[in-house]
Amino acid sequence: MNTRPLTTLEETNLALVVEAGLDYALLFITATGLKKSILDATQPIRTLLSSTEIHDFSKQGQGSDSKVTVESTFLSNCATQKVQTSLHRPKTKKGDPRIWFSGLGRLVKADAIIALFVYEQTIHFINLSGVALKQSARENPALHFLKSATAKAKAVADELLEALRVIAASGPIDSVCEGSTAIGRSIETALGISINSARAPDFKGIEIKSGRSTIASKETRATLFACVPDWDISTCKSSAEILDNYGYNRAGAFKLYCTVSTKAPNSQSLQLSIVSAE
Repeated sequence: MNTRPLTTLEETNLALVVEAGLDYALLFITATGLKKSILDATQPIRTLLSSTEIHDFSKQGQGSDSKVTVESTFLSNCATQKVQTSLHRPKTKKGDPRIWFSGLGRLVKADAIIALFVYEQTIHFINLSGVALKQSARENPALHFLKSATAKAKAVADELLEALRVIAASGPIDSVCEGSTAIGRSIETALGISINSARAPDFKGIEIKSGRSTIASKETRATLFACVPDWDISTCKSSAEILDNYGYNRAGAFKLYCTVSTKAPNSQSLQLSIVSAE
């Protein structure tokens, strides 16, 4: 899968997607992909579709009989267009996941970059290379959609903040269970969220993280955000491959626990390096 740095125009358009609070994956369009009417569903795309419960390629069989078709929405400066999107794994090439949007050749040109995201359980995509959204003479459909999504995301965040303030003002709340998940489940219950195993965010698209904070606690950090690897440019193509290459045996199991720094390689010879986007 080819990649390239984003242009200033593409970065400006993508900033509007980020501002709307939308998780996205980038799709780099090649001339070969357009000609063959087939594109690689890269790891970021697979993760996005799986985490939003749109489609799980890992559970999909190979061949045309297992192909899945869903309706997507293409956003442009001219219109909002419904597009049929096929998701499948061919019998050849180890069944590498593929994605294709019907009529894509009429919507984008080769070397374009598409931002793919899920909104209200529907795949949406915008051609970041095709229009200067902020410089449009009028509020086009794509810009109108993103502004509406931004306003909705802010309203939901404000709603959650107000609900948490009400809970805090009411004093201590009773724990609904015991164990390591007690704090999180108690907060969710107080917010009216039923206990479930869904992978989707807890509160209208917002993931809630809660935990104990005591003087006696040995923990000094709480993970709120984690970066998703860009497997397209990574030497290792999965977490399992990283474990295979750099892990070690401990207590009868293969594990990898380490801190990686920019200052010097660690005991696994891993070191961070800063690469300028320019």
